Amino acid sequence: MDYNKYKIAVIATWFGKLPSYFYMWLKSAEQNKMIDFLIFSDQEINSHSENIYYYKTTMKEELQRYSIKINRTISIDDAYKFCDCRLFFGLFYEDFLKKYDFWGYCDIDLAFGDIRKFITNEVLDIYDRIYQYGHLSLYRNNDKMKYIFELPGSIYSLDEVFEGKAKTTIEEYFGVNRICKINKIRCYTKIDYADLVPFYPKRLNLSIPRKNYMHQIFLWEDGRAYRLYYSEKQIKKEELVYIHWQKRKPQLDSSIKYFYNKNKIIITPEKFVSDWNEEFTIENMDKLNPPLSDKEKKRLKKKYHRSQIGVFLRAEMCTKKIWIRQIKYRLLEKYRWKSI
Repeated sequence: MDYNKYKIAVIATWFGKLPSYFYMWLKSAEQNKMIDFLIFSDQEINSHSENIYYYKTTMKEELQRYSIKINRTISIDDAYKFCDCRLFFGLFYEDFLKKYDFWGYCDIDLAFGDIRKFITNEVLDIYDRIYQYGHLSLYRNNDKMKYIFELPGSIYSLDEVFEGKAKTTIEEYFGVNRICKINKIRCYTKIDYADLVPFYPKRLNLSIPRKNYMHQIFLWEDGRAYRLYYSEKQIKKEELVYIHWQKRKPQLDSSIKYFYNKNKIIITPEKFVSDWNEEFTIENMDKLNPPLSDKEKKRLKKKYHRSQIGVFLRAEMCTKKIWIRQIKYRLLEKYRWKSI
């Protein structure tokens, strides 16, 4: 594959203390030499990899930059809410993106595999948007996609995005995903990744519609991401574009320097295992990612949803209104999409 046909930049922002799992993200990003990663952060980040570009800044400075670009007031004061700005990165960082054919954004609670093995030239030839979620999403670098937020379809106003207190998640389901569907924008939506559900504190399971197996583990090795699972009386290996451990805080099992020298990392519910020299047997896989009975899974899932109800009840009214609107449009999509 001619990797020079398309130049890709992925923007990552982080303000505040870096979580330890950042170094798993950085290690995996460095291995993707054919993609440039532009990091904007107020933390000190050191990388000698030629595809990592670090810009020391603050959230306040970035929001000032954004305000000038979009010619409006931005009153965001929370790093979580700041993620609502990601859909606008093609405009906000256009001066950094001139040489690229695609730009995008990503989360840092993930480990990349070989991205270009999945996002091939053939995919980039056809689609204007790659993947549907904030974990990783790419856009063709043209005016249409740079200003995609001006197209009809989002259930959020720009006032809510830039001046409201509630996080809208405009870069996902009821924002740009809906814009793309209504405006027939060509989107690559194949689920090549492992998006791990947060329901089970000590177990890693894929979100639907992906099939889970009782015996499965998630592995990063030599720049590639995998799921190993037991099926049909044998251990099989599935390659992934990335592994996303959302709402978890796995810890390094060693110093950063020692961790960086390891080429095989097992991602478990609570830590990264970098010193594993044993075979991957069913017994060892179960030690790394303990299976759950159906009864226990139901109990933990109900417990998680009850906790989310508590989060909703404690939330400010502006956040409740956003969530209620999302529920409304989810029902509309399910029962009346063709009439919307």
